[in-house]
Amino acid sequence: MTAIQSFRVSGYRAISEALQLNKLGSYVALYGDNAVGKSSVLLALELLGRMCQVHPNELLGSGRPWPTLGFFERFHQDPSIFNERAGGVIELEAETDDGLRVGFRLTRRDDGLEVACTHAEQGGHDLRTKFVAARDSVTDLTNAFSDARETEKVASIGRSLEQAQADLAVAEEGLRTALTPVAVSFGASPSLPLSRSLRESLFDALASGDAARRTRLRNGFRRLAAAFPALGVGAIDVLVGAAGAKDLAWVTEHTTLPIEHLGGGIQSAVATMSALYLAGTPVVCLEEPEAFVGTAALDGLRNEIKGAVIHSICNQVWIATHAIQLVAAEDPIVVLERQDGIVRARQGPAVAVGGRFSVPPLLQPADVHGRLGQDGSIRLPPNIIERKGLRPGDFVYFTTNENGIQILTGEELDSTLPEDDTL
Repeated sequence: MTAIQSFRVSGYRAISEALQLNKLGSYVALYGDNAVGKSSVLLALELLGRMCQVHPNELLGSGRPWPTLGFFERFHQDPSIFNERAGGVIELEAETDDGLRVGFRLTRRDDGLEVACTHAEQGGHDLRTKFVAARDSVTDLTNAFSDARETEKVASIGRSLEQAQADLAVAEEGLRTALTPVAVSFGASPSLPLSRSLRESLFDALASGDAARRTRLRNGFRRLAAAFPALGVGAIDVLVGAAGAKDLAWVTEHTTLPIEHLGGGIQSAVATMSALYLAGTPVVCLEEPEAFVGTAALDGLRNEIKGAVIHSICNQVWIATHAIQLVAAEDPIVVLERQDGIVRARQGPAVAVGGRFSVPPLLQPADVHGRLGQDGSIRLPPNIIERKGLRPGDFVYFTTNENGIQILTGEELDSTLPEDDTL
């Protein structure tokens, strides 16, 4: 498996000038203000990974530009990838723990996109140059063979062409073998409710014929449950309804709880775990995995995200986050800052370089209002939830009167206030 030890990006989305990240470990946490470029870094890394999966002949091509729309469709991109301050040029470069140094340059032109592999080197061998030289030799000999007229010359060129084709096959395989392990997946910020496609993927994985894969996923969910003690001892499983419709549920010895009843924090954590366990790539990127998860559960979520490497689910995890609880004090982090429109990076232990960028935004106090099941601070008795018809994600309000604390829904609160009053 492969991990990224250094990464350089310029001209991509929010990153105008070169941003260099060095000495990266198995857990890379990116912090910074909103819109500073954290997601841009993750998406740029994913693009580099996608390009490494393309056949060398297709990637390096004939020198003609790629059709713009064709490139966007093939690599899941859009016109906004180009930062205008960078002049329509994107550069991506990475070094991996197995000694590979690979880089690409994309240049926007009137007739399409010029795509170049700027370097691919490993173990002292220039794999890119070797491939290009072998390909050019085959092209030249093919043309010479077509133009040859004398029998002896045809035979000689034919033998040379056969050898050149064999050399090209070796060079091609060497380049593919080096680049293919650089595979990266991107898990977008969790959204609720869980998408149907995600549920279908989990249905397949939980019922997989691959016992090892199935067991790893189930064990991961069991460990995650420790972050949500109210769930009790159990496991995520597939619930089949009366009409045969499938859905996800938390199953314990005594109860079966459909996932829609578990609250936003748990659903979000399930989405994050799915992004880790179903990716199937050595490098996994996660965007704001803390979304909807209460503060009390973040330590457990952090343990499971970092545990993906320990349990050989992947080789490296990158996260873009605002929650300092997702790193330990000694963990290295990356803080992105924008200065005069240019994104810069500071790296070091969280305790030393985190500053205000690693402090999560404060939630509103629970004694003012809370979001049921999503911010981790609201735990209401089942009879109140049932009587008021509450569902995960509903807002509830706490007010005081002569009888003590009263719990109101939004509609109930509106009915108690004059039109010009606010809480």
